[in-house]
Amino acid sequence: MEHVHTYIENIAKCEDVLSVLAITQPEQNGLFADGAHRIYLVISDRPGANWSTNYFVFAGCPIVEHRFSRWQIERWAMHGLDEQMARLFASARIVHDDGDYMKRKREQLLKLPSHLQKLQICKEYSLFLRFFTEAKELFRKGHILDCFLSLQQSLRRWARLVAYEMNEYPDHSVWMQIKQFDSAVYKLYEELVIGNEPLAKRIELLMIPIEVGLLAKLEPSSQYIIDILGTRNKPWLLSELFRLPQIDGSGIELHLLLDKMVKRSLVQEIILSGAGDYSEKAYLLSD
Repeated sequence: MEHVHTYIENIAKCEDVLSVLAITQPEQNGLFADGAHRIYLVISDRPGANWSTNYFVFAGCPIVEHRFSRWQIERWAMHGLDEQMARLFASARIVHDDGDYMKRKREQLLKLPSHLQKLQICKEYSLFLRFFTEAKELFRKGHILDCFLSLQQSLRRWARLVAYEMNEYPDHSVWMQIKQFDSAVYKLYEELVIGNEPLAKRIELLMIPIEVGLLAKLEPSSQYIIDILGTRNKPWLLSELFRLPQIDGSGIELHLLLDKMVKRSLVQEIILSGAGDYSEKAYLLSD
């Protein structure tokens, strides 16, 4: 362990280094470890690259060092982290902290900004809807094993949705996390995978409570889309919505979600006619 303390002491001497965080179980963060025995996160107050990575061996110990600028940390604190980066900072231990910078910032980093929380809730709900819709169709056709896989995925998306509702990033072990937050959703998953009934019967029994949960979550989970539709009084063309920066690349199953919102009278669907036989769907918030 002496070489570890030497490394920390050496790097802490640099005037531009604000904080150093250490991860001693890098196998839990394989994407960032790349075979190293230790991961260090170094926060620097020096102008330069916002994020750089160095691989080296210090006193016989393979180390990967991720350096982040203070500007990058401030940006993440304002706009939010992705899940993998959130897990990285959550699992790291502060070993040097000039002025308690990271002690103050880490709590902010691991808290979801409201706009990101709404986006992730909407995304997870739309995927919950997609996989449940698939499961219903597969069950109707008698494809039980395929239905089981889709239903399992729908419950996983529900679990991730619950985590985001609790203003938490979903863990790798999301079911252990959800067991604490929502025991009812956990029990549905438990009944699906280890219930005593034959598989087809288990699926049949679970379809109704899962669909009830799906419908109950529709309006609050669609708030991200409702907010976008409410930014103007005239209808939004479907093609316009898909091109919006807030939607493009978001992972939201927009078409499927809008269809469900129309059926539940949250949104009005309008068919706008164009030149010739061309027509396009448009959407407007219901009164």
